[in-house]
Amino acid sequence: MTLTEKELAIISKAELAVKRMKIQRAFLLLVMLAALVGTLFGIFAAEDFAYLAIFAVLFGMGLPNMGRPSYNQLVGLLIRVRAATPDAQQDPLIKVLTQKP
Repeated sequence: MTLTEKELAIISKAELAVKRMKIQRAFLLLVMLAALVGTLFGIFAAEDFAYLAIFAVLFGMGLPNMGRPSYNQLVGLLIRVRAATPDAQQDPLIKVLTQKP
């Protein structure tokens, strides 16, 4: 099975996104730990930590969607790859998902 240039680009973009996301999550964790320590020692007010925590949650939820391949693109690619394997030809779910309307 050969993949198209567009599919190879999606795979490359997804790999880069995974690497970037690991770094961003580690950075976010360090910022939150520093803010917690700062709050415990009285450098920051508890309200400031609460606002930072809300921002961290929203940022963490939006992180997988920022400039990365969409979930639908990746699932479509996986379905196409799995449909091309010989044993997947027998799977009725794959047949239904890959058939053209």
